[in-house]
Amino acid sequence: MAHHKSARKRIRQTIRRADVNRRRMSRIRTFVRKVEEAIAIGDQAGARAALKEAQPELGRGVRAGLLHCNTASRKMSRLSRRLAVEAATRFFWSGIESKSPEFRAFFFEINLIYAQVQR
Repeated sequence: MAHHKSARKRIRQTIRRADVNRRRMSRIRTFVRKVEEAIAIGDQAGARAALKEAQPELGRGVRAGLLHCNTASRKMSRLSRRLAVEAATRFFWSGIESKSPEFRAFFFEINLIYAQVQR
């Protein structure tokens, strides 16, 4: 237990700051999770909108000192890359039904090989 008045004040301030920081980090995680969920279900427009909302939240986390600037940058980069890959994949596979069976089999094999390499 603190014995000095300034030490007691410091404990009170720390408790308040920890509470504020906890709420801010929870808010940031919520925004990032919304983007990840939209990507997972394949909602491109929703994912783009959620990413647009999550980017300023990550920036606020950096300004508040909760996240390192490189950490926020890495999160934004990875989320936008996942969104772009998902969009490209959907665009590619959207027209595959109109192709010949040999063409579909060929790209199915390539997709399997790629999935094995990624593991």
